[in-house]
Amino acid sequence: MGRAGEPSRRTMRRIYLLMVIAALGFSCTIGVVMHDAASDGKPLVFKTRDISGWNLEFETSTSGTYAYTYNKYTSNGSCWMGVNEAGLAMTQSAAYNMGTSASGYNNASIMNYALANFTTVDEFEDLLIETDATGRATAANYAVIDAFGNGAIFEVGSWEHQRYDPDTSGILTRGNFSYIGSSDRRGLERMNRAKALMQHAKSVDSLTAEFVGMKVIADLERTGNDPYPLPFSGSFPGCPVGYVDTDSSNIETINNEQTHVAGVFKGVPPGGDPENCHAFGYFACPAVSVPFVLFPASHQPTSSTSSSTQWALYNACVDRYNDAFNLSDGTLFDTSYLFDGLGGGIWTFTRDINHWVYDTVRTQLDIWELAPPTPGEREAFQDDVLEQVYAAYIGGFMVGINENRPEQLSLEAHPNPFNSATEIVHTGNIRIVDAAGREVAFLPDGQNIWRPTDLPSGVYMAISEKGQSSLKIVYLK
Repeated sequence: MGRAGEPSRRTMRRIYLLMVIAALGFSCTIGVVMHDAASDGKPLVFKTRDISGWNLEFETSTSGTYAYTYNKYTSNGSCWMGVNEAGLAMTQSAAYNMGTSASGYNNASIMNYALANFTTVDEFEDLLIETDATGRATAANYAVIDAFGNGAIFEVGSWEHQRYDPDTSGILTRGNFSYIGSSDRRGLERMNRAKALMQHAKSVDSLTAEFVGMKVIADLERTGNDPYPLPFSGSFPGCPVGYVDTDSSNIETINNEQTHVAGVFKGVPPGGDPENCHAFGYFACPAVSVPFVLFPASHQPTSSTSSSTQWALYNACVDRYNDAFNLSDGTLFDTSYLFDGLGGGIWTFTRDINHWVYDTVRTQLDIWELAPPTPGEREAFQDDVLEQVYAAYIGGFMVGINENRPEQLSLEAHPNPFNSATEIVHTGNIRIVDAAGREVAFLPDGQNIWRPTDLPSGVYMAISEKGQSSLKIVYLK
């Protein structure tokens, strides 16, 4: 973020580097995971948005037929990735080996229109067929899924498009080229790396949104430069000890110095409630960042202009990005900033925050399957997650309230803290008491969902029938 006064030498260096990069074009990585490839049966699309500009946010628009959550600049409403309440999710990458020679929809406006008005992959293709004849000011690849079990990547030029349906792996990826374009294959290595990571995860039944967020879009490997597993104490040609070159000879890592925002957009299995579709947003590059969750069905703007917490998290992530790319070259990533093997590095707490977010959302969705929430409850939940993530991220600690190890507990609550309902895992009867020790609820054996009514926000205790175990629970309205 900019600061008052004269630009620093570091700022001027970055401006120069970004001018050079602008001449070359930017590098995004996108992909599709179909429901039958995902371990939990829920499809997804993802994107690393690799650009020169900052001032980025996630917002929910209600201006069309369907509300949709999307990533944009703070200065305009152009969509670059998103998901709507009808279950349609889309991401996009530029295709530099296809020329443009028409006016009409550009890369962003075609996504704004589709997310505001469509429910299916086929409807999106119908728009492409229609505009093949009239022309588009675009050359891009679009990764698209819907709530009916469909998914595809579309290569789109000014006057033509090509649809690619998933093969038996159920996985599709793209860099910044189209096969229907010229022989230039920019981003091929990133594309293949992302697919290989996901294919391996699928083979061991661990291909989830969490894996994509923590392993794929945060990846720092490139041919001949593999720093894993961390800590990395070696050196690669032209790099100081512990550093990885994220952009050399126009071959970038998935997580690179141009990655200023990213997203994982989670769909529902065929027949699922599309209002449960959601977005996991990452500011700056995912390797140093932490996710927060947004639901288009909340119908809330949730932008940085309406959420000071989102803006504060954005600034904190940008600061950590600068700390990781701490040399004058601008493309070298300091892996010791993530984990140094001596008890230092932000992975000592950001990994836990990542796990907590995905686990909390997963558990909350299970609860909502039993008791569908109101838009206000969705909004309260996503705001609570964002606030806790921000506090933990800037404080450098694990988010969550359970202080004991899970194997030491006979009581567990997920999510915790919560805003509408929580699932308390227990055997036998339990009492729930307020801070003054007054009983406010009783859950018999076999009843796990607690949905407070007419109770204030605050700290409550779940106590086993014989008083042998207790658990602190935080209720946030």
